[in-house]
Amino acid sequence: MLMLPEPDTLILSISAAQDSICGANGILTAMPQGGTPEYTYEWSNGGTSEIIDELTDGTYSVIVTDFNDCTATAEYTLHASESISEAISEIACLGTVFTINGESYTQDTTFQQTLTSTEGCDSILDVQLTFFDTFYSFSAYDLCPGESIGIGSQVFTQDTSFSIVLQTQEGCDSTEHYAISFSTPIITPLSVGICEGENYNFAGVLLEATGVYNDTLVASSGCDSLVELNLQVNPLPNIEIDQQGSLCNGGEVLLNIGNGYSNINWNTGSTQNTLLVTCIGDYCVTATY
Repeated sequence: MLMLPEPDTLILSISAAQDSICGANGILTAMPQGGTPEYTYEWSNGGTSEIIDELTDGTYSVIVTDFNDCTATAEYTLHASESISEAISEIACLGTVFTINGESYTQDTTFQQTLTSTEGCDSILDVQLTFFDTFYSFSAYDLCPGESIGIGSQVFTQDTSFSIVLQTQEGCDSTEHYAISFSTPIITPLSVGICEGENYNFAGVLLEATGVYNDTLVASSGCDSLVELNLQVNPLPNIEIDQQGSLCNGGEVLLNIGNGYSNINWNTGSTQNTLLVTCIGDYCVTATY
C-alpha cells in the first residue's frame, strides 16, 4: 500500500508598492505560500503574472493555482491619493527677500506651483506675498543768522543734519532726513571821508558828523545784509602862505603853501604849491588837504 503525503495548504496574500496611488501608478504582487509549485495567476484585470502594474484605484483579486490544481484567492483595494494643497501668505517690508523652492522674491506677487509628492501625486502650492513700502523723505532748511527752527521737541540754532526713523502701522521703517544750515552774516564795511561843512547821504539820511553808521538791507538769500559806514569828517585846512623876498626896487616874492596839498588853484591860474610874483596885488589859493 502506497501512502502519499498531503502537501502544505496553499495560502495567498497580496502586497502593494503603496496603498494610495495617483493616476495609474499602482503595483500589486501576488505572494503564494505552501501548495505545490509551480503557480499560475489569474488576476481580475486579466493579468497572468505574479506582478501587475499601471493600476488605477480600485479593488483587484487574483486566483493562484498550484501544480496540483489547488487554488487560493485574495483581493486588495488601492485608494486614490488626494492632491495636497498648501498655502503660503506672507507680509513683509520692502527689502525683505523670500525664498520659495529656490526662487527669491522681493515684490508683491501671487502664483501657484504644482509639485510632485513622494507618492507621485500633484501637490498644489498657492503663494501670496505682500511687501509694504518703506518711506524716505528729505527736508532742507536754509535759515538766517539769529533764527531758529523746531523739529519735534528740539530747537536748532546752528548747522546740523540728522535722521529720524519711525515705524509705519505695518511695522516698516519710515526715515525722515533733515539738513539745517544757517547763512553767514553779510557785513559790508564802507569808509568815507568828507570835509567840514559837507554832508554824506547814507540810506537817505544826510550825515555831517564823524561816526559809525549802519544800514540793514535784504540780501538775495532773504537774510539781512549789514552795511557799516565809518564816516570821517575832516576839518578844513588852514593854509599858511610863506612869503620870501621883496618887490622893492623891482624885486620878486616867492609865495609857498608847503607840501601835502592837492588840487591847488591860485587866482593867477597856477596849480603849483609855490607862486613867484613880481607885481603888487592880491593873491589867493585854494587847495585840498
